[in-house]
Amino acid sequence: MPPPTQSPPFTIPSSPPVQWTPATVIPYVKIGMMVELSTIPLYLYAMYSVKPEGGAVGAGARTRALLRGIVQQEMLHLSLAGNLLSALNGSMDLYAFGVVPRYPGEILVEKIPLNLDRANKENLQCFLQIEASDTPPMTLPTHKSIGQFYNELQQGLNRLPDSAFAHNADKQFSGMDFFDDQMTVITGKASALKALTTIVEQGEGDVAVPDSHYTVFAQLYSDREAWVHYEVPKNPKTSDYKGRSTNDFVYKLSLAFDAGYCYMFQTIQRVWKTGRRADEIMLRMLLLRNVHVIMTHVLTPIANILVQQPLTNPTNGLVAAPCFNYFPLNDNGTPRDPLAPAELHRVLVAAVSSARDASPSDQVRASLEHMRKYIDTKIKPST
Repeated sequence: MPPPTQSPPFTIPSSPPVQWTPATVIPYVKIGMMVELSTIPLYLYAMYSVKPEGGAVGAGARTRALLRGIVQQEMLHLSLAGNLLSALNGSMDLYAFGVVPRYPGEILVEKIPLNLDRANKENLQCFLQIEASDTPPMTLPTHKSIGQFYNELQQGLNRLPDSAFAHNADKQFSGMDFFDDQMTVITGKASALKALTTIVEQGEGDVAVPDSHYTVFAQLYSDREAWVHYEVPKNPKTSDYKGRSTNDFVYKLSLAFDAGYCYMFQTIQRVWKTGRRADEIMLRMLLLRNVHVIMTHVLTPIANILVQQPLTNPTNGLVAAPCFNYFPLNDNGTPRDPLAPAELHRVLVAAVSSARDASPSDQVRASLEHMRKYIDTKIKPST
């Protein structure tokens, strides 16, 4: 049985609720988290598709840096939205088959396509649609941009009392954890609105807002001919890589990426469940450290290896790329239950070891062995 097709698993309401209460605001906040979750792989995939040619000042390196900055801000926005959910005493698991986005998909009422694709004009145009500001009048009956959706969420927050946000301040991300003064611990209505303002102003701006995501994508759209792509496939799935490289190296390495990707989001969701009490603080510090090093020492190095691996059977000029799949899946593409943290860590180490053993070169083999040791000794399993 083929794997199920999925748009990002959320439904954006066509109109606001009759009455705003914590119970009616929480679904909006969860949708906001899903929006951020759905865009992070899109922007990372586009970044990985750009060849870092021309040295540190070349067009490729500059483009990758701009896209990396947007991804970092999307991670901030996810964290802020999660803080808001926690302050309202809600919760959502990020590591779940129904939450991890799959591609291709669609978003918003206008069905903007979501595709893992190279940073070309067509894809950048989709990014511009996603990040469009709330320019049309809000009398529209449905949401056509993220900006419009967040405008409605802001109205809901304004109708809640301060006491609605009085939960779990010690379990939220703070500026001491990541992002300094851009991160907001939410303890009342004012801090909730501040967090939402950060999300909207950094992301869903327009050409008049310097450094907003919309402005950066508009700039890249106009500069499109300045960089060179890797010939990555559109919307790849790890299962597509079976039999398409020597020793199934690409397939095995893609599995390792998927495991690391899910481990990162499992770690993030556990931060919101772990406070700063004396009996929790050491675990919390471990979780926070793991979030950063999984991205920098596991996901990015694996992605950079994948995009340099030619695909065979057929040989059509394409190279591999990360798939951002839920892990683990059965052979027929159906999901298995999420793994416990220690088990997911163990499987990640084993997946990197398997890819190492199938490596096509001594250099890549050495890199993966270094990664395996790092994961095994530095990224401690958070049981």
